[in-house]
Amino acid sequence: NDSSVHSMYSYKEGQLIMCGCQNGLIKTFDFRKFDQEAVQCFDNCGSNKPISCLSVSANPNSRDDEGRYLAVNSYDDVLYIYDRGSFVDEEKSPTANIPKLFHSLRGHQNRNWPIRSSFYHGRNYSPASLRQPSAENERQREISQSEQKMDVSASLLVATGSSDSNAYVFDIGKREGEAELRQVLSGHKDRVFCVNFHPNDPILATSSSDFTIKIWTTKLKISSQFQ
Repeated sequence: NDSSVHSMYSYKEGQLIMCGCQNGLIKTFDFRKFDQEAVQCFDNCGSNKPISCLSVSANPNSRDDEGRYLAVNSYDDVLYIYDRGSFVDEEKSPTANIPKLFHSLRGHQNRNWPIRSSFYHGRNYSPASLRQPSAENERQREISQSEQKMDVSASLLVATGSSDSNAYVFDIGKREGEAELRQVLSGHKDRVFCVNFHPNDPILATSSSDFTIKIWTTKLKISSQFQ
């Protein structure tokens, strides 16, 4: 590799490793090969800014299979969400296609700090409706989104730390570019470096340089507001 690596993700099948680099590149290596050439390489939306975290969503149908979404924390104060769905849906090679940018999330502060992110993939969330034409079943889609706001198990969320002492929770279970900030979690007194969702339940842990770890959960089982 020609740049320092700030974050890594190991694929479920145990043969590939993805690296987030200082120069803003995301590279995937097959460590069965000894030529050290990346089998996939793409730039993080041309930001050329250091990447502080790579986070991949869980696959609710099988813990042994790859998740569909990739979150990339960057020093440009943007959290990039990529859709890796092509190989997940069509059983292609994990490096067959470059992931597609799905959302660009702003509001948190990531610049110059090793901020991390984490996914919550509700057991009842399905991306199937996102593939429908925008004019088709619009009423049903609006009803579905309204229900998702009440039922966290039907939501796809991503949380990120921030250098402003808060954690941010975004709802990304919408069509491309329609993500929204769901909640700002205040309570820490210093930078929030790490966040981590429970693998099954809507429980979020946040850790800060104020020497504390806070545990957040929803007020009600049907709510998606954390406290």
